[in-house]
Amino acid sequence: MDYQQPSNPPWTYVDESIKANVIVCGALIVSIEKVVEAEMTLQQAKESVGVSSDVTLHCSKMFHPDGRRGTAWAHLEAAQINAMVFNLCRDLKKIVHRPLVSIFPTSWPTAPALDGAPRISLSDKGIAILAYQAIFPRLTLEYGKGVRVWIDPDSTMIPWGNQKRQAHYTRAVSMDLDPDRPHIHLNQ
Repeated sequence: MDYQQPSNPPWTYVDESIKANVIVCGALIVSIEKVVEAEMTLQQAKESVGVSSDVTLHCSKMFHPDGRRGTAWAHLEAAQINAMVFNLCRDLKKIVHRPLVSIFPTSWPTAPALDGAPRISLSDKGIAILAYQAIFPRLTLEYGKGVRVWIDPDSTMIPWGNQKRQAHYTRAVSMDLDPDRPHIHLNQ
């Protein structure tokens, strides 16, 4: 059977969550024809708990009591948020493709470097890069080139090579390894 490039590659929304012992990166994959329906489902889920549709979903603001303080989620108890997320996942399951998930530990061995360069140690945000990169080959294999990927921006400065970079520039399908060189495109 020959591989057929999809005529309308899906939209993919990717984000990570870093906890004490685990880093999880997930990709929600939506057919282009179902994007509006998925957005409406998300809007209805937020409104069902009295949260405005323009408020973003972020684990750090939703699931931790201190994180909810002063946000649109402050009036909710953990059980209400968990129920909303459960119902949202149930409703999205009818609309979206099977999600992709990668899971990594929060500690990683120090990587040996070449030619006597300093050994490379990854922070949790650095390990999250690996979690993102674990998603992209499967995404490309499953859906081909042209998949539209949206990654939640993260301007945290992290060690990257011998410099620091904003985290979101290290986890895209196009990676910025050196400002003097062209980007490396992983899905080509």
